[in-house]
Amino acid sequence: GDLDRRRRRKRSPPVAMMSWAASPQRKGKEAANAAMDAALSVNERILRDIAACYAEPGAGETAEPQLDPAALQPGKDKLMAICSKLGLSCIAPRRKINVMIVGNHSAGKSSYINWYCCEHVQTTAVAIETSGFSFCTSGKKRETLRGKATLQLFEHLRHDLKGFFPAIYPGLSTEVSTSKERCFNLVTFIDTPGLVDGSFHYPFPVEDIIVAMARHTDLIYVLFDPIGQALCDRTMNVIERLNEQHATKMRYFLSKADTVPLERDRQKVIVQITQNLSSRIRNKHAFELPSLYIPDKSSTGSRYEGDM
Repeated sequence: GDLDRRRRRKRSPPVAMMSWAASPQRKGKEAANAAMDAALSVNERILRDIAACYAEPGAGETAEPQLDPAALQPGKDKLMAICSKLGLSCIAPRRKINVMIVGNHSAGKSSYINWYCCEHVQTTAVAIETSGFSFCTSGKKRETLRGKATLQLFEHLRHDLKGFFPAIYPGLSTEVSTSKERCFNLVTFIDTPGLVDGSFHYPFPVEDIIVAMARHTDLIYVLFDPIGQALCDRTMNVIERLNEQHATKMRYFLSKADTVPLERDRQKVIVQITQNLSSRIRNKHAFELPSLYIPDKSSTGSRYEGDM
């Protein structure tokens, strides 16, 4: 009889655990999680699950790595924790695709973002408008974040940008849009300052910061306009440095293609840009420079429509 009672006590869960399992708080939390999952699209759930394989939610970047292979627990630890114990460097993917756009001043970077999300989130003009780094992402409500608030939202950048504090604070901003056009809810754009030569002064080392942020991006778009082409030394220096470490992420485009009236002139521009790039980068595969332009709603069509 005593043996049976001990067995029953061993199998029975603690009273506190039973009360929590049946508590309204847990049921409410499970219902909230189920509602959030139902609101996510299939692609959003895929990106969320991939991110969850690397680290626990809210874990952020790992601490200083400690080489201790004997302490590995593959069935329990996430990939970031395993890499930390092995002394390996690992960057966990975000829940959104990060796309950084680089180019000359007035190359169409901000206009491309506005077109993509179908909302005027970035200021565009002939003058230099984007003088800092602007993060354009999707959220539940339209808002603008400045300085340190941007770093709180993109905590994974803090480690690589801490060497530029505090000069970088005024140059960081975030534009949160409610748009879900063209799967914008799966993308975060990083609009970089327009690069120019001459005596123009940036309040921070813009080239070094672009290279530092590139570690956390999935794609790097480089836009060349028909006027500036690949003639800006500062732009070419940045491209050369990015190509050394992130060549597979980089994509090159000729923007504002509709401003070139003749096909013959457009081909000349593409050849000139390609020649200048070939002296700076060493692609292992075929080089591509597709043309794009922002369509005018008032026009009925364009001969460049297939290039968009």
